[in-house]
Amino acid sequence: MKSPKVKGIGEVITEYGARVMKIFKKGLLGRSLFDFYGDVKADTLKTKESQTVPTTPLDGDGGVIYTKSADGKLYYKSNEVSEVELSSGGTNTTYSVSCVDGDNSDEEKIRLTGSDSSTDDVVLEAGTGLSIARSGDKITFTNTVTDTDTVLTTEQVQDIAGALIATGGTKTNIAVTYDDANNNMDFVVASDLNTTGTAGGLSSTLAVGSGGTGATSLTDNAVLTGTGSSAITAESTLSYDSETLTIGADDNGTATITRLTHSDDAGGRLSVEAGNATGTDKNGGGLNLSAGSGTGSGTGGNITFYSHAAGSSGSSAGSLVAVGQIDGSGNLQIDGDLTVSGNDIKDDDGTTCITFDSSGNTTIAGTLAVGDIDVTSVAGQSLTITAGIYDNPISIVGSDSKVYIRYQDDSTTGTNLIGMGAIGDDTYFRNDEGSFKFYIANDATVGAEINQSGDLTLTGKITSKQRQIYQQSFIDDLGTTKHYLPWKDINEQTTIYQEEVAMIAPYDGRIVSVTIRMSSVATSGNRTIGIHTIGPNGSQFSTGSWTEEETEQLAISSSDDNHVFYFVFDNAKHFESGELVVISIQDDTDLHSGSRYTYVSTVVEWDYNNGLGTGTSSGEFDSAQ
Repeated sequence: MKSPKVKGIGEVITEYGARVMKIFKKGLLGRSLFDFYGDVKADTLKTKESQTVPTTPLDGDGGVIYTKSADGKLYYKSNEVSEVELSSGGTNTTYSVSCVDGDNSDEEKIRLTGSDSSTDDVVLEAGTGLSIARSGDKITFTNTVTDTDTVLTTEQVQDIAGALIATGGTKTNIAVTYDDANNNMDFVVASDLNTTGTAGGLSSTLAVGSGGTGATSLTDNAVLTGTGSSAITAESTLSYDSETLTIGADDNGTATITRLTHSDDAGGRLSVEAGNATGTDKNGGGLNLSAGSGTGSGTGGNITFYSHAAGSSGSSAGSLVAVGQIDGSGNLQIDGDLTVSGNDIKDDDGTTCITFDSSGNTTIAGTLAVGDIDVTSVAGQSLTITAGIYDNPISIVGSDSKVYIRYQDDSTTGTNLIGMGAIGDDTYFRNDEGSFKFYIANDATVGAEINQSGDLTLTGKITSKQRQIYQQSFIDDLGTTKHYLPWKDINEQTTIYQEEVAMIAPYDGRIVSVTIRMSSVATSGNRTIGIHTIGPNGSQFSTGSWTEEETEQLAISSSDDNHVFYFVFDNAKHFESGELVVISIQDDTDLHSGSRYTYVSTVVEWDYNNGLGTGTSSGEFDSAQ
């Protein structure tokens, strides 16, 4: 290897032109700084001890290896890797296993002790029926439950009882044996038993007179009836099975339960009662009255109630008629009055729907859905709906775009349809033929009328807020001086109290907007429109006594020739009746090079409900009204 660099900076290459390293800085005392292009192999690598830690290399500049003079250890760090010691060798921790006492009497521990003196315990705990003990490194679990089971098995009981019955005691005319294999007791009766007297009839039908039934067999579950000394009859149409009493034949005829007729007095009561409860806080049994069920498309039967009203005096029996019925759909029909003692009618979930009071008033809690309702009032009476504050006593909701209440004079002179309702969110009034007339003074005067052409005729005056447009145009070069717009001519003023620009307000009001058109704009700047007022009992000649109520400003460019500028104001009220009102105009730069036409239209909103003009008498005022 050779290099032309002697005490210089540059690259070191081999004879074959391969680059080995690059010297990029000459160091002091013969030490230089260089980068290797390939791997570096050496038996030993010597680094100089550093009194201070080297600066962390920038990202992409690799890392540094150095030896600290403080401990003589080798370290490495880079922009991504924090300082790490390279001279320390890896060590492994070893563990030993031992047994030690637990923290509680039912616990022992298996302990792992590391070569670094660290410990880790496994706790063993004795559960129910166990105890735990340690001897050295041996841990023992011991069962502490004693078996005290003295219950005999089924086989043991059978062997004891079977042998006792078979062999113990005295037995007459009967033999008893115990079959252990099949767990049976065998009883055999002797054949020479006494069968004299009544006992002789046991092999044949026992007569009723002998205490028998007079029958050799009876129908299952049939109810038995007797007729003197004749045999007992098992009724084919009357049976009792599993707490169910069944009457009637296998047909579609009528089966009747009736109380015996009283021979010469009022009829007796027939009661069907459910079971009473016993104990504490127990419910009584329910009583079900059921019609027969149908099949397929057939309905269940009806439940019909029969009785009759009082007839003529005498002993003739009245004829029963149906007075009420519940059909298969649950509909109730009654011929007489319906009395609700509880005053409430509720739906199936217990919600009260209709309520009656002692005065005959009826309250419907929800919506009443009906067909046509014809309410015909008696002379001098009417349908009255009493509602609370902000209540909605009548609500009419329809799916059509025009839902209305219809009014019609049913006399021969009035066949017109008149309606009032709603279209979307709008109120809807309809009159197909006549006019809308608003009567006042007990129907003596037509206060207002709208005819079929839409013409409105008013008997009196309209008192409301109304808007009026004023022309305040002028010709001038405003410069930057504040001017005041004229109310009565084309002469704008620079004095606020001039009669051309100050108008006394007879009513409350506000300036809605000021619209300006201008031409020949020479420069750019800002134009401000202001509203000023002063009340009675103060000097209008002092500018400082005036109140600036509101201002609006717009930017104007030199290219805005013949543009329209709209100044709109926000205040709900600018002036009160009795005050002087003035509108000012001022530019912050001279927008024109001479006098120019300026067209101004001002919209004023007068409140005719409030002002000096609302009274009927002349008067003097020393303050705004």
